[in-house]
Amino acid sequence: MKYLITESKLEKVIFRYLNNQDFIQIDGGETIYFANSKNDEYAQIRYDKFGWCTISKKLVEEISNFFSLDEVDSKLLIGRWVEDTLQMKVIDIMYLWDSKSPTLRILRGVVFKYLDLQNFVQIDKGRNIYFVNSEGDRYAQIRYDKNTKLCHIDMKLINNISSFFFTGNWRPAEEAVKRWVEDILQMNITNVIPSDTSNDFRVRVND
Repeated sequence: MKYLITESKLEKVIFRYLNNQDFIQIDGGETIYFANSKNDEYAQIRYDKFGWCTISKKLVEEISNFFSLDEVDSKLLIGRWVEDTLQMKVIDIMYLWDSKSPTLRILRGVVFKYLDLQNFVQIDKGRNIYFVNSEGDRYAQIRYDKNTKLCHIDMKLINNISSFFFTGNWRPAEEAVKRWVEDILQMNITNVIPSDTSNDFRVRVND
């Protein structure tokens, strides 16, 4: 079924249609994903906070077919809906043929699962909380300082995640680990310090 509506009402109707999709917003730091559910691996829309908006081809086609629009108009209207929903500026829009493109992959969720599978042991030494591979380890992978709210992350861990998920870009890997630690500890982190200095991660008996 297709609707015939005036141009002045088109945007309002499409905005309502998209609102009714009940997308879940997943904040990935510099990126916001719109997914059908919180467990989805791929998003329908990705918004990068510097203004780029990437839309699944499937969603563009859905809007085009339902409202008898060409795909360019559908893409622009979805972009305006994203602006209205997030109250952030969209400066460029693209859409992807492949709904399982790496660009639409919800990386934060994937990285969280990866870190969960590491089965780190948490050791609370008063001021510091250490994440170690096993009890008895002298050195940690992650150290969180409760006083300064600084998080020290072993550069080897960051490099592993960046190579697996971010094509070698360490900054989003660092951000993902930071958010995972915040989620696990339910504590805020003011800054992350990547380090390959073993003394930064030494688990001290008398901390």
